[in-house]
Amino acid sequence: GDSSENILFVSVSIAAIDDARRNMYKQAVYIIVVIMAFHIVFPVILYRAIIYPINTLSRSAKKFSAGDLTARVAFDRRSDEIGSLAGSFNAMAEAIHRNIDSLSREVRTARTISNAAETISTRDVVTGLVNTNYLTERIDDEIIQSKVRGSAIALLLIDIDNFDNKNQIYGNQTAAILI
Repeated sequence: GDSSENILFVSVSIAAIDDARRNMYKQAVYIIVVIMAFHIVFPVILYRAIIYPINTLSRSAKKFSAGDLTARVAFDRRSDEIGSLAGSFNAMAEAIHRNIDSLSREVRTARTISNAAETISTRDVVTGLVNTNYLTERIDDEIIQSKVRGSAIALLLIDIDNFDNKNQIYGNQTAAILI
């Protein structure tokens, strides 16, 4: 066999080596700049697209649960999951707000009716004076209270003479005021 050895001799100038080294440094700096830019830009995009909307939704939910029924989020026009969640939150908040308003109106109406019924059941419609039903209840309450306190009780009844005569002269409302 042939046992000859091949030798390759390459001649390169120092200037070419320096140019190659400079190009390698430029490429390394470029890669570092790209990586740094990615590490700066990606978190900003992540924050604006996901973290900020979720934090806003969380703050709005806390406001709503604390009683601010006008709390809403503005991300409901997005076509992703965050937009869907924001739309659901806004729809829920609006429904609760409407229901609370409706119930509040019903409670106010019930209170008005209850107050009117209380007045009618305890007062004479014509004179505005307490009626016998109310007077009987009050007397019963006072008797019970006097027994609890161990004190005496007194009742004073006054009969107005010629009351019908005063009604005929002055009318029911005026006669009641004159008493």
